[in-house]
Amino acid sequence: MRSWFAGMDLFILIDDACDPRLGSRFNAIKSFITAQAATTSVGIGYARNTAVQIAQNFTPDHAQAAQALRLPTANTGAFGSPYLSVIDRMKRWPEHPHRRVVIRVVIMVTDGIDRARSSRPRGQLNAFLPDVGRPTDVAQRTGTLIYTIYFPGVGRAHRNFREANSGHLGIARLSDETGAESFYLGVQTPVSFRPYLDQIEKDFDNQYLLTFGAQPDKSEGLQSVSVDTEVSGVELVSADSVWVPASNTGE
Repeated sequence: MRSWFAGMDLFILIDDACDPRLGSRFNAIKSFITAQAATTSVGIGYARNTAVQIAQNFTPDHAQAAQALRLPTANTGAFGSPYLSVIDRMKRWPEHPHRRVVIRVVIMVTDGIDRARSSRPRGQLNAFLPDVGRPTDVAQRTGTLIYTIYFPGVGRAHRNFREANSGHLGIARLSDETGAESFYLGVQTPVSFRPYLDQIEKDFDNQYLLTFGAQPDKSEGLQSVSVDTEVSGVELVSADSVWVPASNTGE
């Protein structure tokens, strides 16, 4: 299993705006972390003020990583956006010059509400969450899969159905466009994370490295891709775009 790549960088990103009751789901998260393959390095961090506060840098010591989990503060800070926070994380992926292939994965626990935008004056709230497209672009450029698990946050925004629903749709879009999955029970609190994490582990054990030729343009950018198979009964999940470097022909 997973024999085709040399390792994985797995980052658990928890939104500090989450309700502290998230702590009752920590046993499932810890079990998931400690069960990772020896070739997987795990990091832990918290989304706050559009950045990530690192609780544990990437380490192959899975028990150490699991112990770094703490309760969310139930406060996003002055400027809370899970989408901008995950961009901050992806811009700082570690380099592995001697490894053949390294998979980059973020598992983000959040309600998806962009409180930085929802705090704007009435009439300026963009229901389409424009910040969702930015982490999608960065994820596709850096080869990152972003799994999302919905967990309710705190404060007025969470009690506003429109904003809660927009947050749910935002994280679903983020996962779908990066080739991962989003897990939720509408805007309800999930009883357990274990079924979600079991599915993610199943995904990890059934990944394939796909290589193909792309026609580069004069400038670098994203190009749409579609992956299909003639084999019946098989479901394929992949990012909807890949980053293609600019042509170096000088034309």
